[in-house]
Parts: sequence; C-alpha cells; structure tokens
Amino acid sequence: MLDTTHTQHRALPHLPATTPGNATPVIATAFVSYLFLLTWAIVWKLSVPHAGTGFGPVKLVPFVASAEFGPSAPGEVAANFLAFVPYGMILAALVPRRPWTLGLCIIAGTSLSYELLQFVLGVGAADTTDVLVNTAGGMIGVALYVASRTRSRFGYGGVLSRAGVFGVLLSIVIGSAMVLLGDFA
Repeated sequence: MLDTTHTQHRALPHLPATTPGNATPVIATAFVSYLFLLTWAIVWKLSVPHAGTGFGPVKLVPFVASAEFGPSAPGEVAANFLAFVPYGMILAALVPRRPWTLGLCIIAGTSLSYELLQFVLGVGAADTTDVLVNTAGGMIGVALYVASRTRSRFGYGGVLSRAGVFGVLLSIVIGSAMVLLGDFA
C-alpha cells in the first residue's frame, strides 16, 4: 500500500550563490585580462606597442570640433562606450556591494589614465570626450551588473564570471588573429 500521508520530497542539492570569496579568482583573472586588452586597444589601437617621439595632442573641449581636431566621430564614440561596458560589469562583480561612487571614481580614473598614457607616450590624442564616454559606458556596465542579479543555479556571480571569462577568451582569440593576420606597419 502506498503511504500518501508522507510525501517524500527529494531535496535538490544546495548550490550556493557565488560569493566574492569563491568567485574572486575567476573574476580577478577576467578583470586583469580585460585591462590588458583594453590597454592594447585604447593606447596602441590594436597594433604593436610603441612610443611616439614626443607628447601627443590634447583635446579639452568634448564632442565639438576645434582648431586642431574635428568633431568626435560617432563610431569612435560608440566603440569607446561599448569597450567600457564590460569593464564596469567585471569591476562591479569584483567588488560587489560597494558604493556606486567608488565605481565611478575607479572607472573615470582608469579612463583618465589611458588618456594621460596616450599623451605621455605620444601615441594618440588625449581627449576629454573619451574620458566622459568611457566613464558613462563603465557606469552602464555597473548598472547592468546590478540589474542582472537574478538567481540561477550558479548564482548571479557565477553566470557573470562565466560570461566574462568567455568574453575575455573570445577577445584574446580575435585580438591574436588581428595581430597575426593584420598589417600593422
């Protein structure tokens, strides 16, 4: 006879949400790898690293044309914005539950550092448009991370860290192919 008074539930194994303690090595690796790729893309425009002969030019007025510079190209502005969205997501995953102002300062500081590096190395123009757009892209990345905190069987950190690692690996493969197949003379 079947015992219908006691329903047997088979408990699913407990899969804890990914916490900073067990996701940090993966996220930190993705963060460092992404910084490497971002530096290569922004400072050296995906070519062989080099230094110029002097300081680079500086564009202080964002978005508009000046005597030395034309207006900001929409494609370049969009590329800068999109390049910093993953940076903001990985940063937010690396240091969760921190004030958004800390993220803003880190993202703006990173962008400013890239512009200063271009200026000092003489490899590109330091542009305030880039600092503003990069910071906006990074903050959108932070917002997407916060908005994506849905629970899955891996936990939200696990999903994002897996996506981040996949994205970094894909970027490395594409970047390597560009170096090997491209003409950077």
